[in-house]
Parts: sequence; C-alpha cells; structure tokens
Amino acid sequence: MNQCGKNSYKPPSFIFPMRQKFIHASIIVFIIVNIVFSFIIFYSSLQGSTFCTFGDSSCKQVQSSVYNTLFGIPLSLLGLLSFIFLLYLYLHGLTSQRAHYFFHLGVFVSFIFALYLIFLQFFILKAFCSSCMIVDVLTIILFVLSLGRKL
Repeated sequence: MNQCGKNSYKPPSFIFPMRQKFIHASIIVFIIVNIVFSFIIFYSSLQGSTFCTFGDSSCKQVQSSVYNTLFGIPLSLLGLLSFIFLLYLYLHGLTSQRAHYFFHLGVFVSFIFALYLIFLQFFILKAFCSSCMIVDVLTIILFVLSLGRKL
C-alpha cells in the first residue's frame, strides 16, 4: 500500500505480453492496410476511375461527390498522408512519449473523421462505398486497439 492507503500494485509486464504483442501487430497491420487502400483509391481517382472492393456502383457516387475533397485536396490523398504519418508516429512512439501522445491524438482525430464519413455515406449521400467503408471501419478498430496499447 502506498501513503494514501491505496493499493499501488501493478502486475509485471510479462504477465500479458501476448495481448500487447497482438495489439502492437494489429495496429501496424491495420495502418498498412489503410495506407494501401488509400493509395489505391487515390491512384484510381488520378486515372479518372473509382476503386470499389465489391464492384458496387455506389463507389463512384461516393468517390465523386462534393464531400470527396477537403479544401480542394482529395480525401484519399489526405488519408494516405495521415496513415503514413500515423505509422511513423506509432513506430517512433515505441521509444518516445511525445510521439506516443501524438499518435493517440492522431488516431482519435481519424476516428472522429471516420465516423463523420460513415454518417455522410449513410445519411447524406445514401450511397455505400465498400472501399471507403473498409478504411473507415479499420480506422475505428485502430482507435479501439490503440486504447489498449501500452508504451
């Protein structure tokens, strides 16, 4: 017990190593998958086409909507750059408390933005893009996993 009478016992880090390794590996994999999907969506838009995982025609409606850009920059490019930056922050955050903090901040902002994009698809556009949803859902899972990650 510490001075305040509260139990300050923390279990040794080796008790849950597999859980942390799984979280660590999953975060890296989900960020890389989001980088790949964002790149493919962005590259497709440069070619004048759309990328849809399941061949749904709604992808064209979503990816060519007025909501596809932010300040004139395609969301797929912003996603690509942000996921690359998140990967950098995550890997650098393994040794830096500051990078660890900014990683969590970035994941939280990405989580909020993913919820916004899902809202747009279902309630404003009333169209569903499977490729975009994969990125958004993986971002939400990434946020949840980052809550369980320890430095």
